[in-house]
Amino acid sequence: MKFKVDIEQPSTWRGFVYLVTGVGSLLGLTVSTELAFGIIGVGLSIAGAIGFSVPDVNDIKKSIEND
Repeated sequence: MKFKVDIEQPSTWRGFVYLVTGVGSLLGLTVSTELAFGIIGVGLSIAGAIGFSVPDVNDIKKSIEND
């Protein structure tokens, strides 16, 4: 199975943010509940901002083709 990372796609960046947000639990780090909620909130906010502000490359290509 091949994995292709297309850094031009916003979904790649959102996935990276989700991965970094959850890496603490993968490594078995323990933090307080308040800190965990803060980390999760920041990660989701960043991923949401990427999704909201960066158009998908496919959408850009379709827009160019329709013009």
